[in-house]
Amino acid sequence: NIKSADKIITGSKYEVEMIKKTYGLKSKSIPYGVDSNFFVPSKTKKKYDVLFIGSSHLLEGYPTLLELEKLLPKNIKVKKILGDIKWVTSIHALRKLYQDSKIVLSLGHNEPFGLTPLDAMSCEVPVIAVNEGGYRETVKDGITGYLVPRDPEIIAKKIIYLLKNEKILEEMGKNGRAEMIKNWQWNKNIMEINKTFSSFVKIS
Repeated sequence: NIKSADKIITGSKYEVEMIKKTYGLKSKSIPYGVDSNFFVPSKTKKKYDVLFIGSSHLLEGYPTLLELEKLLPKNIKVKKILGDIKWVTSIHALRKLYQDSKIVLSLGHNEPFGLTPLDAMSCEVPVIAVNEGGYRETVKDGITGYLVPRDPEIIAKKIIYLLKNEKILEEMGKNGRAEMIKNWQWNKNIMEINKTFSSFVKIS
């Protein structure tokens, strides 16, 4: 199917790399986006120190989370949303989880893109993500969060550092919101999709 396509559009530069490596074909990346008018910061008191959204599967990085939790002080509260057990009831509830959290973890194994970092940044929440897959495209290391190796000890140290340095935590959150508005708006990316489609599809 992929070899019969006239044009291949992907959601991330990582997917472009994988299509080239796997099939030897060229593709164009038009990334996903986020609604900054919905995913907004909140001034309410944070309930959770760390938020993990995913599942208990290996590919979601859950084993990494379990290992790093052992290295965190007991007073650090980690909120886990595991889709294979119980998922979020609504998009409003999802937004509230971001707003109630100080840090968001993204630990998926070579996640092709990952909307979680963008949703979090839109809510002014810094992201700590493994330096793999699509996370490399959305998270700016040291600016909107951290890109780290898949090492529980390093991840735990980053969490502790940010929680002890509220000014840096707040600055990264604001940087993330600014970065998301500048580069990851849905309306901007949808226009690019329309432009690309119209270049090779005749619409009557």
